[in-house]
This record gives sequence, C-alpha cells and structure tokens, in this order.
Amino acid sequence: MGAATESASASASAELYSGGDMTVIGDITVEAIAENTSGSDATADADLYMQAYEGDVNIAGDILVRSDATLGAAGTDSASASASAEIYGYDVNITGDVTVTAIAVNNGTEASDASASAEL
Repeated sequence: MGAATESASASASAELYSGGDMTVIGDITVEAIAENTSGSDATADADLYMQAYEGDVNIAGDILVRSDATLGAAGTDSASASASAEIYGYDVNITGDVTVTAIAVNNGTEASDASASAEL
C-alpha cells in the first residue's frame, strides 16, 4: 500500500467593517482545527479583522482566535497553525479577555516539522 497523501486543512475568518462606531455585545470566537491521523499534513488558519473607519470599536465580551493543527503518528509531512487578530478604530475598547493562540503538534514518525504563529 502506498503512502498517504491526503491533507487536512481548516480555515476560519471573520471580517467586520463599519463606517462609524462598531459595538459588539457578547463574545467573539474564531476557531480553525485541522487533525490528520495518517495523511501528509495538517494546516489550520484563524483570522479576525475588525475596522471602524470613522469611529470607535467597543467590544463587551471576550475574544478568542484559535488555530490548532495536529498531525498523527502515521503522518508524513508537517503541521502548521496560524492565528491573528487585527482591530482598528479611533479608540478600541475591550472589556473582556483577548486570547490569540496557535498550536501545531507533529506526532509523525517520518514527519518534517511543526510550526505555529500567533499575532495580536
């Protein structure tokens, strides 16, 4: 039987734009999870972008941006995860917690690498 070549990938993004003030009441969650037990690679990307062009950004809640890529023991290549949150406005007011996390786990016995990047 030949080597597995399938990939697992997950991508999640949220883009919010406003010409004036932007107010969010409640939590914001953007998650991408890729798990590959026997294929070639696992890739996960999660991104949040918010911009109030002519006003303030007000968030009354928590923000979670998370990516998680896991390559199983039979995996043959790489695991990579990236997560980012970009929030722009005249003033940015967040009354909750902000968490941006990227986790890459490579359990493959013949695998090459694991990389993770998180940006706020």
